[in-house]
Amino acid sequence: MLKSLRTIWKYNLFSAMAYRTSFIVQIVSMALSDIVMVMIFAVFFNRFHTIAGMDFQGYLRLLIVVLLGYCISHILFYGTRKIGELIVTGQLDMHLLLPRNLLIRVMTSRLQVSVFGDLIYAIGLFFLIKGVTLIFVLKAIFVATFGWLTFMGFALTIESLWFRIGSSRELSRAIFEAVMWPAHYPPNIFSTWIFKVLFMSVLPVFFVAYLPYNMLSFGFSRANVSLLIGASIFFCSLWAFTFYRWLRKYESGNLMNVNE
Repeated sequence: MLKSLRTIWKYNLFSAMAYRTSFIVQIVSMALSDIVMVMIFAVFFNRFHTIAGMDFQGYLRLLIVVLLGYCISHILFYGTRKIGELIVTGQLDMHLLLPRNLLIRVMTSRLQVSVFGDLIYAIGLFFLIKGVTLIFVLKAIFVATFGWLTFMGFALTIESLWFRIGSSRELSRAIFEAVMWPAHYPPNIFSTWIFKVLFMSVLPVFFVAYLPYNMLSFGFSRANVSLLIGASIFFCSLWAFTFYRWLRKYESGNLMNVNE
């Protein structure tokens, strides 16, 4: 299984690099865009020092958690974001004809090139953290990975709605943005009870960003580690259940090429 995954990821990367100029331009442009954003926040924090109790170092740790998890998930499993399109266009047929592990094949079927620019940017952020150590880097990778496993499970569950209601492109995009943007805000957003309920149940922002951020900033505890891993297991189980359950509703596209 791991050998086949390595082959798929290698093929995706080499396919993206086939157009080398486009590959480099996308990476550089995304990295520059991210750098401009952090420079703006650096100037802002230099003027106001803290925002809702978070200083610049805290903001960098939150940004590392969000970006690192985003990069890992989108480099390895970007196909998750495109499952809805495969369903509604009938392109899921080609995956159904192949051997087992349908879900894994679909999730690894795409690669987003620009995410490598985000990855370079995320790595660069580590050098801005005061007193960064190898242990800190490993902890960041750990919490970001499990946080975004939760998000990928949630995202795939939403994408599986396409089996039931047809095209839901705008809904999928809106829910993705609803998770991504609050994840960049200071953790004090949880001081309001309605946001606590919303971001710990309907939208898993707490498990994607704030719990990993708290663990990275204030240390690991057995309860937090169990909660983070438990959330990822729950949402991954939910994604597998809903996908294969609703797969029964899939109607083949019967796509044919007709030469005139």
